[in-house]
Amino acid sequence: MSNKEIKIIETSVFKILKNKEAREYIRVNQPFKSLEMYIALIKGKATIKVNEKTEIAGDSSILLLWKYPTIEITDLAEDAELRLILIPTEMILQQEFFLDYTFVYSMYKRPCFLTNKKMINEFIRFYDFIATQQTVSNAVDQDQLNKQLSYALFLKLKSLYISQDLMVTPDYNSEENTLADKFQILLFQEMWNEPELSFYANKLQVSSEELTAAIEKEWGDTAQNWILILRTNQIILSLRQNSLSLENIAQKFSFQSVADLETEFRKQTGKEVSAFRAQS
Repeated sequence: MSNKEIKIIETSVFKILKNKEAREYIRVNQPFKSLEMYIALIKGKATIKVNEKTEIAGDSSILLLWKYPTIEITDLAEDAELRLILIPTEMILQQEFFLDYTFVYSMYKRPCFLTNKKMINEFIRFYDFIATQQTVSNAVDQDQLNKQLSYALFLKLKSLYISQDLMVTPDYNSEENTLADKFQILLFQEMWNEPELSFYANKLQVSSEELTAAIEKEWGDTAQNWILILRTNQIILSLRQNSLSLENIAQKFSFQSVADLETEFRKQTGKEVSAFRAQS
């Protein structure tokens, strides 16, 4: 099945948020690097690798693919259906969404779970329903509607976590959780200017090793990676604003030059700034 193509579903919510047509395909047994988040809904037998780790092989499964994953479908039964719903990453990395910390924490801890076809079909129907709500012509109103619809989709996803008893409550009394909360606040304040882990550790009066261990335990990845993920996400948002020059963006994120911005973006995403901006 090496020639089997799967079109990334970029209808509905993707169109609402970015107003673009689908243009990318992935093939079985060919890795695909994503800069966005996907919700993979699988009906039938399928095996998926995320960052070279086999995450799922089963029927009626939901898998969250985020933090710029490399996705590879290594097997897909002929009668299987795999739908990838694209959710622009910036939505879940906004500070407002992080306020629902228990749900975010649950997604970190349990990014993949088995459900049943009925629940998957209900999620798809809800997804398709909110996609039809693109009726507001005023641009300002449309932006507000887009945000509301996006959060509605995640509330639906949260309801699945609750119904499947998958919510994981953080231990708010633990030292790691307290440090994670402080790091979260500091990160949203300083990520524009500070990409270095040592800055955050010094501000929080802990060692870099202590901060790394605490964030990895609470958030499922290292503090340094989260700094880079959030900064890269904000750079992506800035690149989509044609009114901002590359010089403006480099200055906004405290790069010494546009060349430094381009180097960092290439390192984090595997893409060239100019090519990404041309596609956005």
